[in-house]
Amino acid sequence: MCAEWAITVGMTITVPAKRVPPSVTGGIRDRIKALSAAGQAIYRLDAGEVDFTSPDVRTPSPTEIADLLNPYGPPLGLAGLREAIVQTRGAFPAGLTVDDILVTNGAKQAVYLALAVLAPPGADVLVPAPHWVSYLPMLEMTGGRAVVVPADRSQSFKVTPEALERAVTPSTTAVVINTPGNPSGSVYTRDELEAIATWANERGLWILSDEIYRHIYFGEGGSAPSIAETTAERFVIVDGLSKAYALAGWRVGWLIAEKSVLGPAKSVMSHTTSHASNYPQLVAERALRDSTYLPLVRHELRERRDALVSAIHNAGLDCVEPQGSIYTFPSIESLYGRSLGGIDIVDDLSASEALLAGGGIASVPGSAFGAPGHLRLGYGRNLAEITAAGERLIETLR
Repeated sequence: MCAEWAITVGMTITVPAKRVPPSVTGGIRDRIKALSAAGQAIYRLDAGEVDFTSPDVRTPSPTEIADLLNPYGPPLGLAGLREAIVQTRGAFPAGLTVDDILVTNGAKQAVYLALAVLAPPGADVLVPAPHWVSYLPMLEMTGGRAVVVPADRSQSFKVTPEALERAVTPSTTAVVINTPGNPSGSVYTRDELEAIATWANERGLWILSDEIYRHIYFGEGGSAPSIAETTAERFVIVDGLSKAYALAGWRVGWLIAEKSVLGPAKSVMSHTTSHASNYPQLVAERALRDSTYLPLVRHELRERRDALVSAIHNAGLDCVEPQGSIYTFPSIESLYGRSLGGIDIVDDLSASEALLAGGGIASVPGSAFGAPGHLRLGYGRNLAEITAAGERLIETLR
């Protein structure tokens, strides 16, 4: 056994577990709760969820409780939910069926299970930055290694096959693509995805396509382009209901992949959480089948996005207009050298602290996403809150 993984007498935590950092966003939420409890007004631009009333959530009937909810469920997930995923997704991979879907306890578990299969110890995975905060800690847990591929504002925070080719190593097994992106809000076009798919095919690499924000898209068609619409030969799709459907607390996600990936992922899940909870799956199926919900969500979020982007520009910050997700990702380098709330701004970490101390504005530092010099400001709250937060941002930075 590798010495790094061994537990010796008197040692209670494995070395890899010690290396995994706590969630940055979770820590920010904890601090904000403490400040709010102390009576400070907080403008919650840090939020990573929407505040809509989710569709069709109701109490189960006694028959449903007895027949469906109390017993163990099928390992892949309830058949009704998996059928709804196929029927409502709009871009289901050709050649795959309901038996190629694994329902998970949130999309976060789906990402981890995919990486557990695609990134064994010693494997490299290309991760474009800015990136979601959990990809790198998950790779620490699987024993894989993240090879970060930076993309800046001039590229709308999107990587190209050329950039991926420069970063690839002999040990690379996969590349992560998150579109629409967290934290950038950038969306890969179908042609851009096709170019990455062609490159990955030539290299024999897997694509882990994180599409949790796919239905929060402000372009034509309502849903962002999917890797399933390309010629990619090896891909895994992650999706769920935490974001567009406002069902974050129900913890329902899923993984779509061919059986060479799905089988091992199901095995890992069977030895950890067995399967996703039955009742949330029932709620998820009903949510997916509500055809009136998503258009209303997209319309409202577009208004919120426009209000926040306008405020960011009026506050003197540079910001690429997001095409999807629920986030903006402005540069705050112009604030360096200023002081707010008694805090000198020298980087994005101090900028986030200063905005909270000086204006009550909660944000997430770009360093958490592998992109220093930026802040993630979200527009998941209601329009009145976003408008008030925007006005407060302008006032604070004036």
